[in-house]
Amino acid sequence: MSFRLRLCEIISVAHEAPVINPKGNSSRWDVEAKTSSKCTRITLKDPFGQSIELGEDPEKALKWFLENYASEPFETARADLATELLSNYGRDLAAQIVKTGLLPKNGSIRLEIASKDSGMGTDPNRVETTLQRLHWEVLEDTKIWSSGYSFNSVSVIRSVVQNSEQDEIGAGSFQGMKFNILLVVSRPGKQKDVDYQLVSKSLVAIVDHVSKTRPDVKVSLTILRPPTWVAFQKELQDHNYDLVHFDMKGRIRKASTGHTSAGLEFCKPNHLDSLKMTKDFRTGSEIGKELAQGGVKTAILNACDSASFEASSPESNLAEVLLRYGTQHVLAMAYKVVEEAVEIFMNAFYQSLLVNKASVEEASRIARLALINNRRRRAMSMYNVNLSDYIIPIFYTSFTTPNPHSKVENSKYGSSISSYLDKVLSSIKNLSPFEQLITKALQSVDQALIGRDIDVLSLEFLLSTSRLVLLHGQGGCGKTEFLRYVCQWWKASGWINGSAYINFAEDHLLSWGEYIEQMCIQLGLDFDEPSEAAIIDRLRSGKYLLVFDSADAFESPLYLENPDDAEEMARSLRALIDNATSDGSMAIVASRLANTQVANVTSERQKFHLSGLSVLDSVALLQQLAFDEKTKPPEIYHRRDNIDFLRRVAILLEGNPTAIQLIVPAFSRAGYNGEALFNNLLYDKIEEPAEDIWSRSRFCTSLSIALALPSFINFDDTMIQTTHFAPFWNIMPKDLNYYYWFFYLFASKYFQEASYANWISKEWQDIVNNGQMARNLRAYWPEIESKLIRVGILQHAAITRRDGQQVPCYHVNPVYTLLGRTAVTKGAWKEAKFA
Repeated sequence: MSFRLRLCEIISVAHEAPVINPKGNSSRWDVEAKTSSKCTRITLKDPFGQSIELGEDPEKALKWFLENYASEPFETARADLATELLSNYGRDLAAQIVKTGLLPKNGSIRLEIASKDSGMGTDPNRVETTLQRLHWEVLEDTKIWSSGYSFNSVSVIRSVVQNSEQDEIGAGSFQGMKFNILLVVSRPGKQKDVDYQLVSKSLVAIVDHVSKTRPDVKVSLTILRPPTWVAFQKELQDHNYDLVHFDMKGRIRKASTGHTSAGLEFCKPNHLDSLKMTKDFRTGSEIGKELAQGGVKTAILNACDSASFEASSPESNLAEVLLRYGTQHVLAMAYKVVEEAVEIFMNAFYQSLLVNKASVEEASRIARLALINNRRRRAMSMYNVNLSDYIIPIFYTSFTTPNPHSKVENSKYGSSISSYLDKVLSSIKNLSPFEQLITKALQSVDQALIGRDIDVLSLEFLLSTSRLVLLHGQGGCGKTEFLRYVCQWWKASGWINGSAYINFAEDHLLSWGEYIEQMCIQLGLDFDEPSEAAIIDRLRSGKYLLVFDSADAFESPLYLENPDDAEEMARSLRALIDNATSDGSMAIVASRLANTQVANVTSERQKFHLSGLSVLDSVALLQQLAFDEKTKPPEIYHRRDNIDFLRRVAILLEGNPTAIQLIVPAFSRAGYNGEALFNNLLYDKIEEPAEDIWSRSRFCTSLSIALALPSFINFDDTMIQTTHFAPFWNIMPKDLNYYYWFFYLFASKYFQEASYANWISKEWQDIVNNGQMARNLRAYWPEIESKLIRVGILQHAAITRRDGQQVPCYHVNPVYTLLGRTAVTKGAWKEAKFA
């Protein structure tokens, strides 16, 4: 049984914010320290207020350490200073508690930090000096307590005593046979906070695990789609929820009057571009009212600064605002939290809450202990850093009645809470088949989806407004793996009842009847004769998804054996898709091209462009492909200049996942030296990649066919080969006459080196323009260009000069450049590179 100590603020002695001020004064509080049998008064001081450091503000140093160290892992000296600062803070705070003389020497401690509701206010000059602003969670690390005190565990709970009476309820535990959870995920824009699916994937897996192992228990999870304010209001009106989890962007907004208010950013459609989600900021007051009207007792705020006192005003702490409106339990974040910490904490929290039926208070304590016991976090550039981020998640409750589960520790956890924690964490990794599926090895969808979370959310948002979407992107950008993943994810997370996935380029175009049969099988239809009517009936009976991948096969000369049959099939597909999307079901058509024959896409608002990965995500993917858990990167890899060159490589490859896979062997041969790899890609011939990399990508297959077909670009008439484009990275001039002439003349043993200077003269240009090769090139180039565009090698582009003039050119797919460099001979490469 835990020993209980309650610290209740009586009056604030000082009115300044609890940081070092120019006069060296500190914030102090008169506090009532109370146990079940004793009570005393003490004066507590802010440990940072007593700091004698003359350097960086300690609160700012701590904020940098918790929020930025993982992205700046080279700043070890600064991090060490912040770590020592936090340790001293904890020891100082613990020593002040010990001085009360109320604590036992050992056992388990439940420390409640109580304060009265300060009420809502609009006075911008009002400053909060509440006791809650101290970092009490640092006391949960039992190692910071002075010698002579050996605690099994320390649990910190923050309570806010309301001015109005509230019903006494339990501690938010899952004790009944039903538990309903609403998950609201909103990341408008491209903020690099926590990935959209980091929490939702784990939560879906845990709920799935509970449903399979505990059929007597009904845990319901609903993910709000789309994550708009209107949809949120309607969901709370239509359904009852025990817990609402906000996985969102948190923000503290300052009005023109100077009044600050904390809130969350929901999404709303951008009327100019339906692909973009606009921020819809809602204050804590608005959110609190909706939760109160919906009868929600527990809120989880996975939002940065949702438990922050940095703004020092009554409405700047979102957690406390929700408590004032009647939410009984709130778990919030004092700072921005790194992804791995979110993953560890939320897994342990929901495992404890749903599988082991702990209270919210107990689950939050277990989850914080998971962070204490494992402080190593993934950082940039394959680094690992140690973070004391267990002080970030903060548990609040709005009542102070005794916890009816206070004796549960002995019965549920045994003598050691750590042994229970080990058991919880070890079971998290094997939750369900879906969780195992999304964490497979290299060729799995999860690895290919590095950096794609915002795309999943954006596509969900678009499908909520248009049931037909054309998803397009350059060859090799990962469209196929992305679509296979969303089919699995949306089914697992309950957004769709099922899906049918058709890829027109896996082999060759089948007959229409064969595709109908495939769709019937995937939709689970029992049939004697597969038919379109049966498919339409199934799609209208629920919410299903049809995916037609590689629709560019209807455009490409590599796949069209019979154009007439292809046109007939395209008409049939258009009719099927129109019928399928007339009710609640959806359809996605995927193509390398931004147009399609197989669906009636009538508006740009129905198009979704899947771009390459960001620079940081590209480097992360390269790291993941080049190294495994057993392979330690060489020392050169971690150098700042090396990381800078790897980012240049990512830019050169345009974040194309297939291109990144293709350069892994070259990266290894370069000794993981970023500069050597970059120069190799710019100037040298590329070694042929392994066969499995070729076969893994449909685009590589398409390009290998194109490279092997002289007729693909009329070689007999133009003397052009597709490998002639190999020198060009990203951009290629549209006027190719000079390039090809110079290429051939340079290769000729009869052409003298002294003549090179003459080639740019007016006379030389006239010779080139009037030559037979140039005439053939001009005659055949429109057809060649069309073929190259349809297969995904070229796109129309333009370069804008400083004077505003646009120079027409082609964009060259980076995967093509890599494969072209593997096909060109060393002798030809010398001439091509020079040309």
